[in-house]
Amino acid sequence: MSARSFRRQRVRESRRRERRRQLRARKAVAAGALIGTTVLFGPAAADAATFTVDNTNDTTTAGACDPGIAGDCSLRQAVDDANNNTGPTSFRSRASPGT
Repeated sequence: MSARSFRRQRVRESRRRERRRQLRARKAVAAGALIGTTVLFGPAAADAATFTVDNTNDTTTAGACDPGIAGDCSLRQAVDDANNNTGPTSFRSRASPGT
């Protein structure tokens, strides 16, 4: 091969490496944007509906778990209300044990 052929080959390889480097950089930016968007607009755990169990009766009344009314939410009622809720839920217990 001539000196000119070697130069052309080096130039082609250099351009190929540069294109690969640019492609990797674009992929990294796209992946970062995707992760950032997911974190920014993804569902938050703080948005979960919380049902506080505050009595030990085994009763169920439609929509009885009202956080403003004390002693109106049994475990059965909390589970029923959670099943009717479309989003994430969490439970807390304020009922005294053994009563």
